Amino acid sequence: MQNAVGMSAALAAEIDCEPEDVLVCSTGTIGPQLPMDRVAHGIKIAVPALDSGPDSGALCATAIMTTDSVVKQSVVKRDGWVIGGMSKGAGMMRPNMATMLAFITTDAIVGPERLGDVLGAAVDVSFNSLNIDGCESTNDTVIAMASGESGVAPDPIAFASAMEGLCRDLALQMARDAEGASRVVTIDVVGVLDDSRARYLGRLVADTALVRSSFYGGDVNWGRILSALGTAEVDVDPDIISISYQGVEVFSSGAQTDYDEAALLDEMEDGDLAVGIDIGGGSGTARIVTTDLTPEYVIFNGERS
Repeated sequence: MQNAVGMSAALAAEIDCEPEDVLVCSTGTIGPQLPMDRVAHGIKIAVPALDSGPDSGALCATAIMTTDSVVKQSVVKRDGWVIGGMSKGAGMMRPNMATMLAFITTDAIVGPERLGDVLGAAVDVSFNSLNIDGCESTNDTVIAMASGESGVAPDPIAFASAMEGLCRDLALQMARDAEGASRVVTIDVVGVLDDSRARYLGRLVADTALVRSSFYGGDVNWGRILSALGTAEVDVDPDIISISYQGVEVFSSGAQTDYDEAALLDEMEDGDLAVGIDIGGGSGTARIVTTDLTPEYVIFNGERS
């Protein structure tokens, strides 16, 4: 905490603002204290280099990278206003957010309360629906700021849609850059009492190492998915659940379906996967974005301090 206060004070002194106006974010190896002498020196170097030119966003997005291999940026342009964002994160990803940072700006006229509500709703279906390795972190931040410089107050529905689209895009970019991952997997859960329960069930599946290992092998293993759902603290009835891979129903009414296994396995050999789970009991839905669990992930994290 002393380091955070010190960073706020150091930057405030350089840009002539109050320390309370500085938002501090952290990332990196868990545990060791920050090298504050290097941080202070970096602040003095960074402030004179502040710029709003076309290359500045990429420089900032690069500066926040840790184990990321690519820069992550997104922009949504509408009539008279725009939303832009950048994020970092490639591992220790599990709701809520985990070790990731995201910074979003807009020139639209949006009040703080409305901006907070829109951001919260967008985060729920994007960053909070992303699961890379089932591990949470001590550090996670999503910040949205509105300057109002466009002079345009956008339609509330249009603004919320743009914010959600931007956050979903950044979350998907993080999934594609996940440590050791070879494919992205979307898990769509439907037929649940409400959206929160649907998200909970989707996370159970994405948290299961056996399920994610089967994604790596391109294996149609509905039994592991059903087993994961069986650990839920909400009622699920295997006799009415259906499970599909790549849109092909493989389990329904308590038994495996008569599908073309060879054709499906061939389709799943490479590329992204889509898993569908219908609980059969309501209108709640959720989409969880995850990845496969690979030997490369274990090697990468076994070697990293």
